[in-house]
Amino acid sequence: VLASSQQLKHTFGDDGSYQLTLQVRDNDGASASPYTFTVPVLNAPPVAAFTSAQGSACGVASVRFDASNSYDPSPTGRIVHVAWDFGDGTNCPGTAAGCSDTERWEPEHCYSGPGTYIVTLVVIDEHGAIARTQKTILIGE
Repeated sequence: VLASSQQLKHTFGDDGSYQLTLQVRDNDGASASPYTFTVPVLNAPPVAAFTSAQGSACGVASVRFDASNSYDPSPTGRIVHVAWDFGDGTNCPGTAAGCSDTERWEPEHCYSGPGTYIVTLVVIDEHGAIARTQKTILIGE
């Protein structure tokens, strides 16, 4: 990459170590010896985000969750695992009343009774970086 200013921006395609060479040239065409160095680019962790809305599976105790707003900001990154803790001892995946693999991004959960539940979403990217977020869900009578 050639640049004619003192600042240069470049986006690397993925995390890893990149070898760069810098050579300075003045306006008369004279240039310094090339300087080579390595730049480590770290993995950006994913971002966990979800919404919740009234579900229909079991009346007022039903909540539909949606984790589709979760993402990996790395240029080629992707989320490879999504897990839920519904705050009532039920996990997805993990417990029979949790959810199936096909529902993991948008599960609908039936709570057994009224109460306040802290729901946690955990997402993991292809490099093992973890992000989590929580929301409080109130189930009325």
